[in-house]
Amino acid sequence: MSDFADSAAVSELMRHYGKWRSIYALAGKPSRDEPRWDDEGRLWLSYGYPHPDWTAFVIEPQLDGYKLFRASTERRNEPVLSPQGFFSRLDVAGKYVIAKVGNYLRIDCRMDPVTWAWEDAGLEDRVGEVVYSDREVKYFHSSDENNYFVMTLADRPYSHILPLTYDDLNSLLLMGFPEHVTCAAK
Repeated sequence: MSDFADSAAVSELMRHYGKWRSIYALAGKPSRDEPRWDDEGRLWLSYGYPHPDWTAFVIEPQLDGYKLFRASTERRNEPVLSPQGFFSRLDVAGKYVIAKVGNYLRIDCRMDPVTWAWEDAGLEDRVGEVVYSDREVKYFHSSDENNYFVMTLADRPYSHILPLTYDDLNSLLLMGFPEHVTCAAK
């Protein structure tokens, strides 16, 4: 765990996740929880913990990448982990989490989620895909096939995160918010 927890990629993810925690507060919404590690070396990015019905994204390091799970305690005491996908690099998994978190806030603030525009656009121009089935699709950056994630056909809109930096993604997600909210992303 310590190699994963101490990596530059984790620091970068934590920095951007921290910005979104501040952005939530500035938007007048309950802030997301402080990230935490479990005994198995997984990173938990939760919302509402330890209150009933809390949820989380859970990133689990693997030898060749990162598994991402969604945890939920809806109508249960112990969280249930649902596999979301496999990511070749931590920054790709991190951008997916930031895209979800940012879109949750946009919806909570009665704004259109960015994923609607991505859905309308289809597969991102700089991204290729290999469809194994509707439940398993590999999305990869055309100029770097080691920059990829494996999810479902329904996750095609998220192909747009692959060529983006965290800052590019933050800018897209913050479009339309007032200046007092967007200042947290600087």
